[in-house]
Amino acid sequence: MQKLTMQLTKKYVRLQTRTLTKCILLAVYCLLVTFSASLFVQPVSLSQTSPPVVPKYVGGDSCMSCHKQQYELWKDSHHAWALQKPNSVTMLGDFSNRKVTHQGVDWEFYKRGDKYFVKTVGVQSSFTQVLK
Repeated sequence: MQKLTMQLTKKYVRLQTRTLTKCILLAVYCLLVTFSASLFVQPVSLSQTSPPVVPKYVGGDSCMSCHKQQYELWKDSHHAWALQKPNSVTMLGDFSNRKVTHQGVDWEFYKRGDKYFVKTVGVQSSFTQVLK
């Protein structure tokens, strides 16, 4: 029995040694690949980079030339109205310091100058959104 235990232990140690050797070889391979790839990458100088371009809404009309059918479906939708600049024509709600409570949340609609505001006060938080 002791001889069998010794044989199994030796086989287990050989298996563990092979597994460890394979892991070490794989790690060395990964390091070599990473290092060799870095030799081909050209560093970018920060002085040569241009400032990031900030995307902005270009308007629905710019989509019309390529997507006529989708534009026709969109142009009179609530989504199209939501993307309009807020003004006395596009803001359909009552922003004269109107307060509404709905499902435990208080909503306040008001206007300062030409900016429209919606303030919500819920169970755990308060949030004011400026509609530009």
